[in-house]
Amino acid sequence: MDASNSNLTDLRYGYDFVVSTTQASINSGLLEYLWESNQPINLICYLSDSNNGNATTQISLEELLKRTDGVNPFEILDGASPNDPRVEALTRNNFVIGVKIRI
Repeated sequence: MDASNSNLTDLRYGYDFVVSTTQASINSGLLEYLWESNQPINLICYLSDSNNGNATTQISLEELLKRTDGVNPFEILDGASPNDPRVEALTRNNFVIGVKIRI
């Protein structure tokens, strides 16, 4: 569509000038910003509801560490045994999800 087929040329809207961009341009600029910026790492933990098992309660890592006597779920490697004492401590406290994200 060109400008004559839009409201851009209608004087009642009072447009002095119009700026446009493409989604690709926005994406590349945002990607560059995120790649080069030094954002903090956020750690989010969820506990399950004991009635239905859904992850309903968000808690801080610090609170989870208190409840589990220092067990940090982000330090447990993939494939750890369900019988690992650290996994058992997390399970006893209804821990179900841990998210580590940099945004």
